[in-house]
Amino acid sequence: KGSEDHDDYETALHLAAEEGHVEVCKLFMDYFKDKGYKEIHHPPDKGYACENYACAAFSTANSFDSNDHLEVCKMILEYFDDKSPKIGCIYSEFRRAAELGYYEVCELIMNAEGIKNKNPANEDDGETPLHKAATEGHVKICKLILENVVDKCPIAAKGIAPLHCSARSGHSETCEMILQNIDKEEASIQCFKCYVCRKE
Repeated sequence: KGSEDHDDYETALHLAAEEGHVEVCKLFMDYFKDKGYKEIHHPPDKGYACENYACAAFSTANSFDSNDHLEVCKMILEYFDDKSPKIGCIYSEFRRAAELGYYEVCELIMNAEGIKNKNPANEDDGETPLHKAATEGHVKICKLILENVVDKCPIAAKGIAPLHCSARSGHSETCEMILQNIDKEEASIQCFKCYVCRKE
């Protein structure tokens, strides 16, 4: 496009998501879903399946705080479930939203009918949206996740639990929220459990 404001390879779907145009985004998503892989690659020398387009659009909409952009996120989530090859990108956006304190986006993902994993771990470090929210002290997001998961004390790499993240950052309110939602025995273990030093 030659525009300084946009990347050269933004798709029409991406641009519509950026502006919060829900109906246009839906039009493109409906068009893509029945197309073969070769029909929708972009740019010509690289292959991107339609779910990559959707991920980029979701990520863009996730960067704005407005009802229109939330509606775009909600609409795109209807095209994903836990069996989607690119579900990892939605999970990545979930962790990002939890870290940035985007409660409404986290709530959308938690309530999405096809998405069963309500606290997905990162393959690299094992951190979940709960770890991210606890680190940043986002009490409402911590509460949302804790009320919707069975494992309320997920362990990331090096044995780090959300309680460690919250305590390390000095967020007493999120520490209290986590302690109230795990049983007393687990709370006692986590309060005094050591983890491997990150050598900071």
